[in-house]
Amino acid sequence: MFLAGAAVAAAITFAVVFGDNETEIDVEDGNSIRHTVRGDSSEFSLREGDLAIKANWRGKLKLDKTGDAIAYVEDYLEIELDEGNARERMRLEKDGRDIEATYWRDGNEQEPGAETDAYINDLVMLFLRASAFEADMRVGKLLVAGGVDAVFDEMNLLTSDYAVRQYSAALSESKTLSADQVGALIEKLAALEGDHDIAQALLAIADHQKFDDEAMLTLLSVAENIDSDYEKRRVLSAVATRPLSADATTATIGLMATIESDHDIRVSAENLLSHQEVSADHAAQIVAAAANQIDSDHDLRLVLTAAAPRLGTSVLADAWFAAFNELETDYDMRVALEAAAPIAADNEPLKARLREAAARITSEYDRHRALEILK
Repeated sequence: MFLAGAAVAAAITFAVVFGDNETEIDVEDGNSIRHTVRGDSSEFSLREGDLAIKANWRGKLKLDKTGDAIAYVEDYLEIELDEGNARERMRLEKDGRDIEATYWRDGNEQEPGAETDAYINDLVMLFLRASAFEADMRVGKLLVAGGVDAVFDEMNLLTSDYAVRQYSAALSESKTLSADQVGALIEKLAALEGDHDIAQALLAIADHQKFDDEAMLTLLSVAENIDSDYEKRRVLSAVATRPLSADATTATIGLMATIESDHDIRVSAENLLSHQEVSADHAAQIVAAAANQIDSDHDLRLVLTAAAPRLGTSVLADAWFAAFNELETDYDMRVALEAAAPIAADNEPLKARLREAAARITSEYDRHRALEILK
């Protein structure tokens, strides 16, 4: 027998939430993680290089009080490992109040005993570290047993980017992290390769933790590893809600300038321009970066509209008019000028520049409307 009824009684109940779905968490360069749920049956698989882990189970699984072992299976749990020349398989199956354990190595069933139990425990830990099963519970137990350092040590043993992201998110919700520990957690994410995993982990930290300027700069540095414009924009949108130093703002603009998608760089620029702490110089840099990257008149015009309330500052005005000159659509030129008109109501030099810009509009209708509002 693998685990006696006493262990079951001591178990902490953590049930899997079931509902039919199939999730392909990540597939990149031949590496993949998948989790499939059908009714009360679940399958999990991970492939990274020569390492392949598969698990399937039916019914609820419960971890013991340490969070490091299976204390209860409602029906069964089977785990397989294929790593190069090593092939292992184990099966835990409910047997009354006990759990019947079977272990195979290279296809051969092994005799029960301490050595076999150790192999089974190793496979269970490999499954937990690959799948992030009950990550919240395990992080909580580690914090009680050894503090944040214990969680960091466990994260160093995790098998997948997905698991690191889940553990990072769970740790992010802890109120025990110091500024240095927040920075150290962000640094751990630099090893991740999946864009979604990096973004989700950074967003969890931004949502739950306060951090100093050094940690913010570290976060922005890690975000540079993201290739996806969408995921990068999500991080920038979260950053835009936080206090930003001059250095952090410069780094944020630099990150924004690496986005290629018109929509994503426009949304990022809008969010940053709405930040009250962004200086006129930085606002000018945001507009210039957007004008340099955006091809769509619609998206560039929306950036100009967002920047229009700051046009009273000459350094931003210069960047604004330079960006305006990139527009080719009469409608977008006219709407951009209409957004800027209220700021020029008592600023004749600015109004004159706006009227001069209106001369670029070829449509008589749009040019007339723009000039009317700029009287």
